[in-house]
Amino acid sequence: MGFCVEGLREEIVVAFAVPIRGRSTTDYADNSSPRFKNKPKRQIEIDEVTTVEIEVQPIRGAQGRRFMTSSMPLLDNAFTCARMVRAINQLDDISRHWVHYAYKDGTDWEAITALTHYCYGLFTALSDEKLTAKTLKEIQALVFLALQNVREEVREGQPRYKPQDVRELAKKKPDTWKKHWASRWAALNAIYRELDYKALDALKNVKR
Repeated sequence: MGFCVEGLREEIVVAFAVPIRGRSTTDYADNSSPRFKNKPKRQIEIDEVTTVEIEVQPIRGAQGRRFMTSSMPLLDNAFTCARMVRAINQLDDISRHWVHYAYKDGTDWEAITALTHYCYGLFTALSDEKLTAKTLKEIQALVFLALQNVREEVREGQPRYKPQDVRELAKKKPDTWKKHWASRWAALNAIYRELDYKALDALKNVKR
């Protein structure tokens, strides 16, 4: 890549983690926030006729400061982090969505929707297979799993799912998976990995 990938990734994570003065207290929840007995669910539109329903983790935080109390002092790296965030916001839409989804804590539904649309569209455009409607629908389900997979790979250093886990989730027999689906799963992951490379490379150039 010509630059330190892990170093840049760490800079992005730190930049997103630095508190921003003036943040609304609605961004936080105190100890009295409601407890979720069941995980809430969210539907993601893959195309005009297909949606994928997923479980999401409730987001909790600490209560924001009260009116007229002293503000949080700026951290030593606050200005460096602010420049990083500005650089991220100058990226093209799909690269910006990727960086926000992959390196920022929380759930960005706009980014998830844009990224799954991007991956599915690129996969179908590049595929030389004649895919049935049933197969395309199954691929759509894998698009989101691949998104989660590569996010964890770039953040934690290892993918979230093993191929065998995905095969079982997709309910495919070993021979069928090996013959048809292993390469499709690999291709979906490759699309997100390439997007990560392009986004980091673009961010490196914007920061100059």
